[in-house]
Parts: sequence; C-alpha cells; structure tokens
Amino acid sequence: MSMWRTVGVLLFAVLISLIVFENSVPIGRHPVPEVLGLGNAFEGNLQLPSEKISAAFGEARQRMLSVNDTGNSFRLGGNIAGWLSFAVTSLITLFVGYLGRPPGPAGSNPNTEGLSGRNLQIIGLLAAFAAVLTGASSLSIEKSQDYYKRSDQIRTLLVQSRAQVIDAKTAEDAQAVLDNLTVQSSR
Repeated sequence: MSMWRTVGVLLFAVLISLIVFENSVPIGRHPVPEVLGLGNAFEGNLQLPSEKISAAFGEARQRMLSVNDTGNSFRLGGNIAGWLSFAVTSLITLFVGYLGRPPGPAGSNPNTEGLSGRNLQIIGLLAAFAAVLTGASSLSIEKSQDYYKRSDQIRTLLVQSRAQVIDAKTAEDAQAVLDNLTVQSSR
C-alpha cells in the first residue's frame, strides 16, 4: 500500500514539474507577428491622405493581433486540457492500483473478486473525463495552429499591401489595395 502512495506522490511531482516547465519555457507559443510601421513613406507622394492609409493598415494590424491572441488562447486551453487528462489518467492508475486485488500465491486459484460496483463507476467516470479532455486538448491545439496560420497570412498581406500602396499610380489603385486589405484581413 505504501508503494502506491509513493507512486502517487511521484506522479504528482512529475505533473507539477512538467506544468511549471511548460509555463516557464515558451514551447508552442506563437510570437506576435511583427509588421513594419508605415512611417513617413506615405506623406506627399500618394493620391490618398496618409490618415486613411494608416487607418486601414491599423485596422488590419489589429485583426492580425486579435487572431494571434485567439490562437494563443486555444493553445493554452489545449495545454490545460492535456495536463488535466494526464492527471486524470494518473488518478485512474493509482485508483486501480490502490484498490485492485493482489494476485494469490503461486499455485493457488486467482483472485477474481474484482472491484466493487461503486469503484468501477468512479473509474468509468474518470476514464470518460480523460477521453473528453484528450479530445478537447487535441482539437484546441489544432485550432490554435489554424489561427496562427491565419495571423501569418494577414501579416504577409499587410507587407504586400504596403508595397502595393507605395507603388500605386492613382488614388483608385491605392484605394483598391486598401479595399482588398480590408476584405482579405476580415475573413
């Protein structure tokens, strides 16, 4: 019986140390994409006012940051669900090991008493909870990758649009680039 308590304490210590490690080392976190500022590039050489251009780029940048933050939230939720799943499966292992029946001496009939119905219900409930947490963890982490990819796409769109606005020959061309930026970054 003391062996199971020792195993339980060790598993709990491993769980706590892994959680501390994951929160102190930025594994899997997506840094905020950086975009060059507009600076003074638009003053005096475009058909559109610089305030209008800056506002369009500012809105797209805010969308990019919002999408990235959503990805970070999904990643954090997935990590928490993953660790809770680990904790619940460890608890199941300890529960079964602690309440399980030891095998009989060599040459005797096996002990087939099994666990009580109440204990089996608890184990079943914990197993279901662990399965749901594992699925939620996987889905959240997968969804975070989608958001990170979208954030990177918006960043690329911002960089390309910046160059296209600078190169635009007419106000209509510059406005078309800004309209495209707004539409593409809003999807």
